[in-house]
Amino acid sequence: MVMISAPARTVSRSTDALFRLASRIPAAMGRLCAHIIRHRRLVRISRLNPRIIRDIGHDPETIYYALKGTRDEVGPYRERRK
Repeated sequence: MVMISAPARTVSRSTDALFRLASRIPAAMGRLCAHIIRHRRLVRISRLNPRIIRDIGHDPETIYYALKGTRDEVGPYRERRK
């Protein structure tokens, strides 16, 4: 008579999966922080005068397009009166 037994690692497989998932968290948090930093830099640049944006070598419309659909979206620029 042949006895079939359950795999010995059934409990530890779920634990292994949990550890694999937990090991990815620091990398994901690093990517999230880098994304937030890049976004904040774009917001800071987008609030400059368009002439200054062109002077630093960027197209203002490209910067504005990158922020389109976010809560930091830039409206039409108005020159300040002197």
